[in-house]
This record gives sequence, C-alpha cells and structure tokens, in this order.
Amino acid sequence: MSSNLYVRPLEPRHLHCIALDVSRFAALDVAGQAHVRKEMFGIIEGVAADLSIDLRPEAHSDRGDGLMLVTDCGIEMLVTDFPRRLGDAVRRYNETVCPEVRVQLRQALDAGYVHLDDRGYAGVPVNRAARLLDAPDFKAKMREYGAEFAVIISTELYEEIQEYRLLDERKLEKVQVDVKETHTMARMWIP
Repeated sequence: MSSNLYVRPLEPRHLHCIALDVSRFAALDVAGQAHVRKEMFGIIEGVAADLSIDLRPEAHSDRGDGLMLVTDCGIEMLVTDFPRRLGDAVRRYNETVCPEVRVQLRQALDAGYVHLDDRGYAGVPVNRAARLLDAPDFKAKMREYGAEFAVIISTELYEEIQEYRLLDERKLEKVQVDVKETHTMARMWIP
C-alpha cells in the first residue's frame, strides 16, 4: 500500500473574505444573545442588500456570534461603502437599545484563493480572516478607542490595494496579529 494518497485537484477561485464578530457575545444571557443575533444579522443583511452583496447560503456561514462571507464583489466597495454603512448601522442600532444589548462589531477583510465544497469555503484567506478578528491587539485598540465598529485588513490584501488609494493612510493603524499559527502585521481603522 502506497503512503501517498491521491488527492483530487481543487478548483480554486480568487475571492474576498469578510469575517464579522460581535465582541463579548458569550457574556450575554440567552435572551440577550438571541436579540443581538437577530439584530446583527438584520443589520448585515440590510447593508449587504443595499450594496448588492450576495448572501446565498454557500456564500456565507453563520458563526453564532458572527458571520464569514465570501464574495466576488469589488474590493473598492468592501473597503469603503460596506464598512462605512455597516459602522453607521451599528451606531444607529446602539443609540436605540439599552446598554446590555449594545453591539461592538469587528470586521476582518482578506482575499485570495478559496475552494467551495459541499460545506462552504476553505482556504488560507478564510482562516486568516478568522485569526485577524481574534487578534488581541485589534480588540485592545477597539476598547481603547471605545469603538463600536472597526475593520482589520490583512497585510497581503493591504499591500495589493494600497497603490489604488482606496484607504486613507492617515486613519490606518498597524496591529500585531499573533493568533494560533498566524503571526503577522495587519492594518485597522474605524470607519
């Protein structure tokens, strides 16, 4: 018996990965979690629909207190309109609810080759986006600034798009990411 197993070639596609997560979700009681989930998904779905971002079941996965979205929409929308509108929607929501169910939403953005199977997408940018969300420095900066919403972008994607001047360099801040096997720098901003 051969020690080399045959692995079928995959069909990778270059797509953008958006990871979203509600901070301190587990600290809420079950009723609070249900309320925040409903409202968070409503906010995300509303902003995505306004921008014609596809939320088909195979394009996103529910993470309980967050969402992983894989899309082919334009990067300019994902670093400008989407975070601006999402941040505005989170702030509007927080103005209307009691402090116990206010939301602090984190967004991570990456891009690269991913593969779709019958359970969803897999690939380096999906994993990296999840690690960016959990970066202690990113979370600490959000607490320090009292931010209700912030975005972190991988160095790889940042370096690919920086010459297009889509991001305001004056608003970007470097943050260290050391989560599991991911050790890198990233950029964050508060839209």
